[in-house]
Amino acid sequence: MHDPTDKLITKDIGFIERQISEELILATEELLDQSALLKSNNINPTTWECTVTDKNIHYSIYIQIKNEKIVSTDCDCVNGRRGLQCPHILVALLSIRKHINHPKPQIKKIRKSRMDLKSFVNALDPKDLQSFALSYGRKHRGFRLMMQAQFVDQLDEDQTQLFFDATYPIHTKPNQNVSASNLSLFVAITRELQVHIKVHLNHGDYIRAYNLLNKSLNKFFYVKHHLTNTHKGFEESHQWFLKTYIECLNLVEAPEYKIYMKKELLSLLKSSFVDASHPLEQSLWIVALQDVEIKNSLREAAATFLQRNNTTSTAHYFVLMLSWMLDSASLWPSNIDQLDNHSVFRLSQVLSQYKDLQLAQNIIRTLLLNRDLNHTIAKMLLSCIAKPIDATLGIRLIEYYIRLRDIWYLHWLENHTDQWDQLRSRLKKKIEHTTDVSLMIEFFIYSSKPQQAAQVIEQTASFDLLMKYDAALLKLNPPICYQLYENMILRYLSDHFGHKAVDFMHSILARVTAIAGPQWSLQLSEQIKKAFPDRTGSLP
Repeated sequence: MHDPTDKLITKDIGFIERQISEELILATEELLDQSALLKSNNINPTTWECTVTDKNIHYSIYIQIKNEKIVSTDCDCVNGRRGLQCPHILVALLSIRKHINHPKPQIKKIRKSRMDLKSFVNALDPKDLQSFALSYGRKHRGFRLMMQAQFVDQLDEDQTQLFFDATYPIHTKPNQNVSASNLSLFVAITRELQVHIKVHLNHGDYIRAYNLLNKSLNKFFYVKHHLTNTHKGFEESHQWFLKTYIECLNLVEAPEYKIYMKKELLSLLKSSFVDASHPLEQSLWIVALQDVEIKNSLREAAATFLQRNNTTSTAHYFVLMLSWMLDSASLWPSNIDQLDNHSVFRLSQVLSQYKDLQLAQNIIRTLLLNRDLNHTIAKMLLSCIAKPIDATLGIRLIEYYIRLRDIWYLHWLENHTDQWDQLRSRLKKKIEHTTDVSLMIEFFIYSSKPQQAAQVIEQTASFDLLMKYDAALLKLNPPICYQLYENMILRYLSDHFGHKAVDFMHSILARVTAIAGPQWSLQLSEQIKKAFPDRTGSLP
């Protein structure tokens, strides 16, 4: 059988009081108080089958005991499957122990001693109690921190800062695995602080409440940024502190303290630990952007960040600064042009992290429209942009396609643009503009649609455009290319006469000979003679 923890194997059944943590014993006590054990059967001399209910869920436990030694245990709860200790196994073991002749202390005695703790402490001499707290606190960090959290209002400013600095000891690399006990201790401390904050708010002491909230939030962001494991209690406390902090910002009325709070908020936002994609953390930015003075500070910071080789600000701060440049004609156009390619690449990486934010979408669209990006960056931004795209951006992407000669852009447009047909229609309507017509012709040629390209050239009646793209058309579909020359020549001669028309036809047929050989020129000459028999003497 699977054994959820090697600490249980071959241990005497009386090990529970000696080796199991108090936290796990307390969880077991709660289950016992709820009469969690539903069934306990000795299915053979060494194997026990038990059923324990926890929060209306039934868990099956199998335990093998031989000669009063635990051989193996198994529980189908989450911790059991992960190989961790769980209270369900302890509930079952305590039940089994009643059937085995083994001296053991009753758990209820533990509960009784806990109930007598108050009278016990009251009977102690205060000096003895103080001495114990000092001695025990030196050896047990958790006890010391919980004592400081309990009496945080009695600490001076320096002591308070030292307390917050010590609440979570992470001073090395980010994203490291952290023990659940350390995280649980942090959650317990913050819940103790919540009590103090609520008291201050109820008594109208908003400044003291703000001080605790601000210091706590700084630590929350720091801890959250460095964690890989999750904790439900941590997230709940984090959300409570965020909401209360924002409320407290509006409650403080002292003008001189308002200035201090603005500086603190700006300092908090500059931290790389504030996540712009988190709804509540994003609300901190909304509060800041409603303040004119902070707006100006943010704008100055944005301009500073965009200077080349500037790495002092963080990526999270940077993307929020760019939102300001989008709304500021004096900042955005000039600074976006000053960014070097490396900075644009860094910016694109940041934007890809926040693609769900509207401001990120605005910046991505602006970059695609106003900046000549290389294929790597353009592809990265296109993969983040919201769909469907509009026709203006669609035309811009066709320009990217023509400039970079990468069929990937055409496939992307066909697959991600609902207005694909409208996009082509818009291009066709712009045939009076040479640049747009060339764009459309190249688009059809490089998307292997020679018939549509030929139609556009014929509509323009421009031999310059024909000679610009005839080689590409000839390569794709020779008959279409020949028919295009024939149609345009006959239409031209129906409207033009004299020596200029003759000289022009000579140059056109020379071009045909150059790209397709003399046979095409001979065939075209025959078609001209048939169409204009009365002018054969003056035509080639």
